[in-house]
Amino acid sequence: MKNSKYLSSRRIISAALKLYRKEKGLSQPELARLIKKPMNASQIGRIERAQQSYSLQMLDRILDGLGITLPGLLSRYNTSETFSFSAARKNLLTRVYTLPELEIEFLYEITRLTHKISIEENPDLKTAGKIKKPKTPCAGNTGASRCPA
Repeated sequence: MKNSKYLSSRRIISAALKLYRKEKGLSQPELARLIKKPMNASQIGRIERAQQSYSLQMLDRILDGLGITLPGLLSRYNTSETFSFSAARKNLLTRVYTLPELEIEFLYEITRLTHKISIEENPDLKTAGKIKKPKTPCAGNTGASRCPA
């Protein structure tokens, strides 16, 4: 996963699921039994560690098993320093969560294309955040005695 100052949405949700499960005093096997179309405990563990992707339907089943909604889950932990989550991001995720799957796919495609166009118009965005190879100490220094000619 990317190393950034903001956690990915999946990691935030995964960590919040684990915290809430523990708050409710449930083990992973106990939660697995509460979920419709039961899951196994190891699968829940992988989801809580953000090692496994999950669909919105799977997330809904886990949330139902815990007896909480996604906005409810996120709002419980939003103020914690564990999650760097702005109000705008929280609001957006809440709205996206309630959209039909087809509209989510449409929005994803729009953002993907917008990003692609931005990179085509500004090629510097493509390398933004990447570590650039350092220049040699002699570059542009033709008179230095320690630089080879």
